[in-house]
Amino acid sequence: ALMRSQRLRYLYLGETSIGEGIDHFARFIETTRTLKTLDLSYNAITDESAISIGNAIMVNRSITSLCLKHNKIADEGLKSLAAGLVSNSFLVSLDVGGNMVGDEGFAKICTVLSTNNNLIELDVGDNQIGVDSAIMAADMLRSNTALCVLNISDNPIQYRGVMSLADALRINETLQVCYIGVDSLGAEGMQELTCNDAVEAFWSTRLVV
Repeated sequence: ALMRSQRLRYLYLGETSIGEGIDHFARFIETTRTLKTLDLSYNAITDESAISIGNAIMVNRSITSLCLKHNKIADEGLKSLAAGLVSNSFLVSLDVGGNMVGDEGFAKICTVLSTNNNLIELDVGDNQIGVDSAIMAADMLRSNTALCVLNISDNPIQYRGVMSLADALRINETLQVCYIGVDSLGAEGMQELTCNDAVEAFWSTRLVV
């Protein structure tokens, strides 16, 4: 019935263990022409399943919002999702918060977003990305003209990573808010950040802890 639905706009399948049948479901993602929002959070989705979803996103022409938060997606899975964005001009919101993504996977999506002008919201909070990822995100933001919301909070990006993002915001005029999170800084980094004139102009409106 799901495969034949012509009216479905929003689909929540969180906490359903759908990862076990993701190959069959991926075919639905490929063929649906009406679905706009898909939420597959809390499903223990692994890299293997994320790769299937990424391949399906390559050909999908309707989904605008994809939520994959709190799964078990690591670098290879995010690489596949990033590759799907290259040929997909419809997806505007991607949430992969609360997974196991590291610097390698995040590097791929930063490369894609350097030229992708469609994605508006990206959530990579609560993963395993560090200072190098924050610097890569800053480099991406210097050329990206579409992203409006970036959540990189609850990652160990440290003070140096936050300063790189603040510096990029001097050039980027599109990003409206960048969530960094107190835990990303530590007590010493938080003190340095609040005392630094370099981020004063962005503190209340664009950099949010």
